[in-house]
Amino acid sequence: MPKCHHLASVTTAVVLALVACSGDKSEESGGNATSRSFPNSVVDHDVLVRVNSQPIYGKDLRLFTLVYGTGTVDSLNNASYNLRTLDGLIDRILLLQEADVMGIAIDDSTHRWYVRQFVNAGGGDAAVDELLSTTGITRSELNQLIGKDLTIRKFLETTVLQP
Repeated sequence: MPKCHHLASVTTAVVLALVACSGDKSEESGGNATSRSFPNSVVDHDVLVRVNSQPIYGKDLRLFTLVYGTGTVDSLNNASYNLRTLDGLIDRILLLQEADVMGIAIDDSTHRWYVRQFVNAGGGDAAVDELLSTTGITRSELNQLIGKDLTIRKFLETTVLQP
């Protein structure tokens, strides 16, 4: 896919994200307005932006921030944090789309091996399940995240690191 098409998609997504992710979002609670910080201020099933027609939902952004976030930031007062976070997710989706176009995929045995390594490094199944329950990520979502990371890694190794 031409780079100008990707740039147009990213630019459109970032402009739409300004509307979806910036500013003070409030919810009424017993007559008092309480602010909720990004990404928790987005609704899981709301489509925030589209990247080459692929929707990015609020939950996608929240999970991305949870796993790849750079720490706690007062995002209600830091629009650049919101944009950097969304930009990172958009970059990730673009890399996955390019990998798909090139037919790059990870075989199941490699994927299972990496998931097992992650679980072992995390202290075993019980410890990982406890961690996941506190973050709101399911085991299936974790497996998908690992698979996507492996696909991106293979894509970059194939296209960038190989002459």
